[in-house]
Amino acid sequence: MKFSEINSYIEIFEQFNFNIPEYYTDIPDEVIFTPRELAEYFEMSLKNARRWFNPGLKHGALVSEHLTHFAVKGSDLKEWMWLKDYKKFIKNKNFYRAMEMIDSKTIT
Repeated sequence: MKFSEINSYIEIFEQFNFNIPEYYTDIPDEVIFTPRELAEYFEMSLKNARRWFNPGLKHGALVSEHLTHFAVKGSDLKEWMWLKDYKKFIKNKNFYRAMEMIDSKTIT
């Protein structure tokens, strides 16, 4: 499931006491973020923010909006963060229950 699909199910996550991290709702979709802005927002070093664009990451690299420097659109950042966070989320029983409910609603 993609993050863009999850937006419509946030209420179900709240029902099951699973809070989606605030950055999924705080980050505007159309805004372009530089590594410096990512570092500030996520309170990490600039070096680590730049590493997010490294193609060697297990869950894939952030794809830059520009050819000459690193920058990412908010919606792409959230999709990428979803891939990164999903493995942690799935270990949470409340998240798992919410996903089961979502799956049952999409099947019927």
